[in-house]
Amino acid sequence: MRVLTPRTLLTTAVVATTLLVGWALRRWWLSAREASLPIRLAIVLLRVGIYGGLLLAVANPAVVRPYGVQQPHQIVVLLDASASMALPGSGAAARWAEAQGALQAAAQSSGGGLTRFEKALFADGSVGAPAADGPTGEMTNLDLALRQIAATRVPSTLVVISDGAFTHGDAPGVAAQLHRQGFTVHAVGVGRLDPPPDAAILAVEAPQRVPEHTSFSISVLANTPDAASNRDVSISRADRVVRKVPVPRGRQPQRVRVAVPGLPAGTHLFTVDLPSVPGEATSTNNRRSFFVEAFRDRNRIRLVASAPGLEFANLRRALLDLPQTELHSWVRVGRDRYLAQTATTTRPAAISWPAVLRGCHVLMLLDVPQAQADAAVVRRFVREGGALALLGGRQAAQGSDWSDLAPLVTGPYEDVPVGVGAPDGTTGLGAALLGAIGTAAWRGAPHLTGANRVVRVQQDAQIVLRTRQARPLMATRPYGLGRCLSLATDGTHRWVLSPEADEGSRFLHRRFWSQVVVWLAAPRDETDVALMLDPPVVASGQPARALVQVSHGLSPVASAQVLVKLQSPQGPVTLVATPTSTPGRYQVSLSELPAGKHEVVAEARAAKASGTARATLVVEPGGAEFADLTLQKGALQRLAAAGGGQYAALDQLPRLLSSPRTPPQTQTETRLTTPFRSLWAFLALLTMCALDWFLRRRHGL
Repeated sequence: MRVLTPRTLLTTAVVATTLLVGWALRRWWLSAREASLPIRLAIVLLRVGIYGGLLLAVANPAVVRPYGVQQPHQIVVLLDASASMALPGSGAAARWAEAQGALQAAAQSSGGGLTRFEKALFADGSVGAPAADGPTGEMTNLDLALRQIAATRVPSTLVVISDGAFTHGDAPGVAAQLHRQGFTVHAVGVGRLDPPPDAAILAVEAPQRVPEHTSFSISVLANTPDAASNRDVSISRADRVVRKVPVPRGRQPQRVRVAVPGLPAGTHLFTVDLPSVPGEATSTNNRRSFFVEAFRDRNRIRLVASAPGLEFANLRRALLDLPQTELHSWVRVGRDRYLAQTATTTRPAAISWPAVLRGCHVLMLLDVPQAQADAAVVRRFVREGGALALLGGRQAAQGSDWSDLAPLVTGPYEDVPVGVGAPDGTTGLGAALLGAIGTAAWRGAPHLTGANRVVRVQQDAQIVLRTRQARPLMATRPYGLGRCLSLATDGTHRWVLSPEADEGSRFLHRRFWSQVVVWLAAPRDETDVALMLDPPVVASGQPARALVQVSHGLSPVASAQVLVKLQSPQGPVTLVATPTSTPGRYQVSLSELPAGKHEVVAEARAAKASGTARATLVVEPGGAEFADLTLQKGALQRLAAAGGGQYAALDQLPRLLSSPRTPPQTQTETRLTTPFRSLWAFLALLTMCALDWFLRRRHGL
C-alpha cells in the first residue's frame, strides 16, 4: 500500500494544474481564430506568465543568493578568570582588579579607536562574556579557550591577559596554529615577579608520648616576612589556647620553643597557628595539628591523717605494697606540724595543700576534719578530675562538713562493733570488689571497732558496702570530672590486727584497699574519640586525612567501627575509616572537595567506647594554580612568540591595543530569499493581468 506524503501531493497538484492550464490555453487558442497570429501569441504568453506566477506564488520556492560582507578587524581580549587571579598584583589590589582597571583605562584613552573591542573570560576552558565580578574557575585551560575563539571568529588579534599559570593543554602550540590561520596572539602579564609575603609554619617538633602531668616543649620553625611585625605562634589544645609565643621577623625562618604544661593522661589534639600577614596568598601553611599521648607510669597517691594510729599504719603499709604506686603521706603530730613520709624517708614538714595535690591522682583523707584541710583547693582538685577518699574516724566528726563532696554525710563516731556484709556487685566499685574478693571472705571477717553514724545518703550516690544491719558504710559518687568515696569507719586494721584475724581477713584487707585505689585512680580520657584533620587547611584539589583516635580508659580500642561524615555544599557524604598501624587510630582520605568550609564528624562505636568528635576542614581555592605564586613571564613570552605577537606588561596594554591592525576582510555569505511572494512579483503579475485585459478588449476577444 502506497502512503501519500506531502511531496507526492504537491507533485500531483502541480501536474494537475499544468494539465488544466494547458487545456485552458488550447481552448482559448482555438476560440480566438479571428485575431492575428502576433496578438494570439502575445496573449498566450501573458497568460502563461500569469498562470506560472500564481503557481510559483503558491509553491513559494526558496532561492540561495551569495553576497560578500566586509568584516572589520576584531580585537578579542581573553581575560584570565582562574583562581590565581585573586592573588595580589603589583600593588595591594588583586590581579583581577588590576586587569579590569587597565582594560577600562585603555578603552577610555582610545578615543573611539577601538572599533571592535570584545572582552571574554577563560578559566576552565569556557569562553564567554564576564558573568561574575571576580575569578570564577580553579584551573586555567588557555588551550581550549583559544580553540573556541578560532572556531567562532574570523582571523583577528587576540590579547591574552593572564599571570601565566596555565595548568592545562599546550597553549603555545595552539597559538602557533592560529598564527598560521591569520590570527595574532599577544600576551600581557599581570602580577609581580617576586613572591608575595607568606607567613608559614615550616615544621613542628613535638614528642608523641609524654608522662602525664609532666611539662614538655614544642619546637616551631616559622617564617614571617620582613615587612611584618612580630607575630604570635598560638598553641591550642581542645580549641583552648594554652600558650602564645612571639616569632621575631627576619629574612630567615625563626625557631621558637614553646613550654606546654603537663597533661592529664589520654590522647590530646594540639593545633599550632600563625596569623596571616597582609597580602598573603594562602593560609594552607599557617596551621599544623598533631596528637600527643600523655601516659601514666604510676598512680600517685597522697594520704593525709589527722593523727598516728593503727589504721594509718596498716593503710600506709597496704598502699606501699601496691605495684606502680607512688605514695606520699602526711600525719599530723601537733598544731600545724606534720611528718611527711615517702617509701624511704620521714621528715618534719608543714603541710601545703597545693603542693600535696600537685601531680596527685588520689587524695585520701583519714579522719581529717574540714577545718584541717583547704576545702577550696580540694574541691577544685576533684572538680578537675581528681579522686577523693573521705575515711571516717573520731576527728572527722568534729566540725566536718563535706556534704557537697561526700557521698555519705556522717555524724559522730559510735564505738559499736560493726560487721561488714558483702558488697553490692551490680556496677562500679562494688562489682570490682566482689569479682576480686568473692563473698566467703566477708562472712568470716572480724568486726570493725566502730563507725560514724550516717546522717544522709546523697541522691546521686551509689552504695558499695553496708553493715550486716543493712546500714550504709561505703558509697561513691561523681563530682565534676572527678569522683568521691566515703568510708564511714577507721577500723579496717582489725582485718589484720585482731585476735580473730587470719589469712582470709588479711587477704580481704589487702585486696580491699587494692581495688579501692585502682577504682579511684583509674584514668579517664577527656573524650573517647578524638578527630584530627591533616592538614586542617588544604588547597583545592589536594587531599586531606581524617585521623580518629578511639580509646577507653587510656587503652586504645582496636575493634571500633568508625564513620566519618562530611557535610559539604554538594550534600552529606559518609566514609568508613580504616585502622592504621597505630593501635586505636583510624584514617580516611578526604578528596575532591570544593572550596569552602566543610564540617567533619567522626562517629565511633565499640563495646567499651563510643562517641563523636567534630572539626572544620577549610578548602582554599587554587589547587595547582597556587604551585607558583609569581608572574610566569617566561610562559607568556613563549605564548606571544608562538602566536606572532608581542609580550607586554600591564601598563603597556593601551599601546598594544592601539597598534596598527590589518585591513578589513571580505567574507562571502549566502542568503535564502522567496522572490515569488515579494512586492515586485505581485506588481509583475498585476501588470501581466492588465496587459492581457487590454489586448483582449482592444481586439474584441
